[in-house]
Amino acid sequence: MPDTDEAVRARQARFRRTRRCLVPRALHRQAREARGRHRQDHGVGHAHQERTARRGARRCPERDLDQRADGRQARDLPQREVPGVPGPHPRQRRLHQRQRRARQRLVHRGRLARQRRRQQARLARSTHRQGRRVPASVRERATARYRPRSRQLAVVLARDRRAHLPGPAAGTGSKAVTGKPSSVPCPAAAALVSALLLCAACGSRPAPAGGGVRTAPAGFAAALPDGTEHRITEVELPTPRSGPSIVVIGADQSVWVALARAGRIVRLQPDGTQREYALPQGSFPVGLLVAPDGAVWFTDIRRNRIVQLDAATGQQREFEVPTRDSWPFQLVRTPDGILYFTERVGNRIGRLEPATGAVTEIAVPTQGAQPAGLTVTPDGQIFFTENSGNRIGHVDPTRGSIEELVVPSPATPGPFYGPAGITSDTDGNVWFAELDGRIGLIRKANRTRIEEFALPDPRVRPGGVAVDRWGFVWYTGLDGNCIGRFDPSSGRFSEYALPSGSPDPRPMSPPEATARGEMPKAGQQAHSTRPFGIAVDGAGRVWFSEQYGHRLGWLQPPVLEIVSPTGAIGEPTEVRGRTRALPANVRLHNEVDGVAVSGTGLDPITLTPGPHRLRLIAEVDGRGLFEARAQFHVNATLDGIERLATRAAEHGAVTANTAGAWKQQLSAARRAVEQVRADDVRTALSPLLTQLSASPGSSTDRRARALFVAHLRHFELFAERGYVLALRPDCAGAGERVVEVRDVVAFHNEAPAGTLTVTALDGAFGSPALPSGQRWSHRFVREGKYEYTCAEGGRGLITVRPRAATVQEFALTGPERVPTVLAISRDGTVWSTAGGGGYANLAKVPLNNRIVRLAPDRTLQEYQTPTAESAPTSIKRASDGTLWFTERVGNNIGHLDPATGTITEYAVPTPQAGLTGIAIDGDDNIWFTEKKASKIGRFDPRSATFHEFATPHPSAEPSTVIVDHERQIWFDERGADNLVRFDPATEAMRQFPVPTRGSRVIGLVADPRGYIWFLELAGHKIGRLDVGTGQVREIAIPTPMATPFKAWLDRHGRLWFTEAFGNKIGVLHGETFFEFALPRQDSMPGGIEIDAQDNVWFTEQVGNAIAVIPGAAALLGAVPVEESPAPPAKTIASQAMR
Repeated sequence: MPDTDEAVRARQARFRRTRRCLVPRALHRQAREARGRHRQDHGVGHAHQERTARRGARRCPERDLDQRADGRQARDLPQREVPGVPGPHPRQRRLHQRQRRARQRLVHRGRLARQRRRQQARLARSTHRQGRRVPASVRERATARYRPRSRQLAVVLARDRRAHLPGPAAGTGSKAVTGKPSSVPCPAAAALVSALLLCAACGSRPAPAGGGVRTAPAGFAAALPDGTEHRITEVELPTPRSGPSIVVIGADQSVWVALARAGRIVRLQPDGTQREYALPQGSFPVGLLVAPDGAVWFTDIRRNRIVQLDAATGQQREFEVPTRDSWPFQLVRTPDGILYFTERVGNRIGRLEPATGAVTEIAVPTQGAQPAGLTVTPDGQIFFTENSGNRIGHVDPTRGSIEELVVPSPATPGPFYGPAGITSDTDGNVWFAELDGRIGLIRKANRTRIEEFALPDPRVRPGGVAVDRWGFVWYTGLDGNCIGRFDPSSGRFSEYALPSGSPDPRPMSPPEATARGEMPKAGQQAHSTRPFGIAVDGAGRVWFSEQYGHRLGWLQPPVLEIVSPTGAIGEPTEVRGRTRALPANVRLHNEVDGVAVSGTGLDPITLTPGPHRLRLIAEVDGRGLFEARAQFHVNATLDGIERLATRAAEHGAVTANTAGAWKQQLSAARRAVEQVRADDVRTALSPLLTQLSASPGSSTDRRARALFVAHLRHFELFAERGYVLALRPDCAGAGERVVEVRDVVAFHNEAPAGTLTVTALDGAFGSPALPSGQRWSHRFVREGKYEYTCAEGGRGLITVRPRAATVQEFALTGPERVPTVLAISRDGTVWSTAGGGGYANLAKVPLNNRIVRLAPDRTLQEYQTPTAESAPTSIKRASDGTLWFTERVGNNIGHLDPATGTITEYAVPTPQAGLTGIAIDGDDNIWFTEKKASKIGRFDPRSATFHEFATPHPSAEPSTVIVDHERQIWFDERGADNLVRFDPATEAMRQFPVPTRGSRVIGLVADPRGYIWFLELAGHKIGRLDVGTGQVREIAIPTPMATPFKAWLDRHGRLWFTEAFGNKIGVLHGETFFEFALPRQDSMPGGIEIDAQDNVWFTEQVGNAIAVIPGAAALLGAVPVEESPAPPAKTIASQAMR
């Protein structure tokens, strides 16, 4: 059974208190050179090699911690130097001496154990100061991220271990790889495949109406094997350099492959044996099929023949194609037994009657189309791809004519692009691959229309395509060196990298000459194995050929997958799963955020907006087999908010009058949505948000009110909001519409006839031709005015404004106070410096000398420093609850005792130092920056002594100082564009240059994940320094001239920051920005901090107020993968708008 967190911590503590000792890894590295001379004497430099290989991937058993490879115990190793092995570092020797004096021996590698205990203590203290408690497991993970890679502790929590699926042993001449796919969301598509509902999969009775929460089945609390793992196996073929092409599956589940270069056909039987069929000299087989009667048919492009092969005897029967050198390529068999094949060079579709041997041909209308892929639907209709014509051809066998559909997206000129492979599913829908990086679809319901779905990376170049019985569309990535999968039900792509080869950035030359005349080029040969043919057998395994790798491979898909919910959901949905190769009596259970849920229904209004974790468990007779995990995002909608109001009234949480008032304002917002007027939506909702935020409500309705407010505020700040703009081809009545950043507008053709095309004048977006009743969606990611034209010459205008937040402001008692930096006490009291102007836009505002207190009851109080016009600047709360601050003009470090209201000042030795930033370390020492003197200082409150340190750069102008989780001091060299780390123990400083010159670094924030965040005041960017590697990443803020000033990291790892001149509050989530405009113009936001209730507090320096966005930090917005203003796919599909 996996260890619990308590057991792991207890074992670590036991090792620290006993006399057991591991060999320090530093000695292990020093002894590498001496190993050759002392192989018989294992000395202290030899650690367990197997344990070293597993370090960081799994928890070491106890026997590995005590016993070495030679059977000797670690505690029995010689403690003195061994001949030929360098001795320990002097610092390490001193550590051992201190341990012996304490009669203890630490389990460590280098100094890791001591560092680890300090990190845990610091994290506990820091979280205690912020008013929240972090579980021990979180502290373990946080400190583990910070430790140096060369000194990793060989302990990993059980919950972090990955249980791999056991796969079949690879036989001789094969190799396998197991892993997880890289999954990328794509725009939602209409559901095409049916999935196993939970109750249908498990055969259980339907759950009672209304659902509910039940206790999780016994044994499911522990982690189960991951059912979403996959396995790829590659098999060597008998003939080397054979160039396999098309792959098909026979009725007996044998795998047939055409070996084009070798001129052979190979059969891989279910028992693993292979048989090759020799073909006439000069044969070049490509197309291949196995008829229901067992007969094998293939195309021979060089000999210009269609050949029938007897699988039992190997005898062959040939049929010559009438058109000379036509290159018969792919072939299919209709339900009535007639064969059809494509002629790439002959530009024809051939028809062969096996009974009579008669071959007829149908000319393709488009000249030079190069028909390639071919498929037949269950109802006998034939479709083929025109590789050079960028069309899909449709052959009606009853009429013998060809109709063509133009692919909506233009193909890149050249021989490496255009439609390629094609197939059909059991429902009669036709799927095809476009080498330009798209998957195409022709639905059975409308075979005159093509839909396209863009791959996340078009450089993959999908070639072959197949559909399994679960509805997944599989394709080969020619240049991506992968097998890809598209899930039509969720619109998500997944990629499975092959064990051999590597992706190519563009089509490269082959390693040897091909049949079409391609020759290898020096230095430009492909690294991809070029997976080409693809087929799915009855067990769901995906078989593929590697043209350049000359191998056959198969992929074992996941045995358990989650179909829904995935992505963002705003309406009630069902939890659905899909199983493969599991017993018939398998039962599926689901958990949301660790709580077992009965039934299959999931209503998003019962959950808080934001991400949630779903766990699907497959069990048989109460025993868990596999699990699948997924994350979905609850998106707030007006429909859901109205249902919350109704539910609150029905359950008596609020009065009917209150719920009625809520619905009236929501109805006004809905009318504004229908008119595509985001400004009117905000006008309708802002009073409701202000009212609910100001009054928390009684204890009886507080929970219902909190959920209602959470969905309402999420709709305002982070929700994926959509609008439908109904237009006619002449844009009649378009007018001006107003939306906000990140809103989606669906252009809908409401005309009874004719097509609608919408194109932005600046090229920001453009839709395909929309037939009547169809719509096309576009997400606006940047503010501005977008003028567009319609197909018949009319024009419209869409104004995109920044998202705005409903803000509560608390004006200061006097004018021109200029609140700057914040500090929040444990009881929720907000403190701010109010030092007046003298800088930037406030240069003419007089100086001040106040500290402002905003109590939890929202009353204001001011404290004046003894020094007049001292200009208090930065402020921090100490562990004892008192406040320390800097005086920029007064040249003092100030101390405020909230209990007595007394302020004490301590003069800094350097006159006119220009004190700005302040920080407090774990020992309650006060660190500060001297901007004018280019120094940093330390003040000891116990002895009232100062110690100053000069910065590395003489004109550094340091302005911000912080203490990280390693007790290292960080400050900026604002005048030199550097970050500097200062070690208080050694007084050593190290500079980290910022790439952008003249960036004016400010606003440092320490991240326990091992980063230092910073702002670029003049560079208008967010920067992140990786402490372990020293690499700096810069991300430009979308708003021009944003001027970021102060920042704060929330509990989700997002960086909140103020934009002084952008007049916005910004959030950086990963690499995605969310920005919220403030209601007061030119308020010049300054300091920012988040309290324990996730309220985002900030100061308005020009607005002369302290402001808050209630509960904003508790909400999370969905982070889309595609950030480009251009649509990722030209998908013509309906999208529900709320």
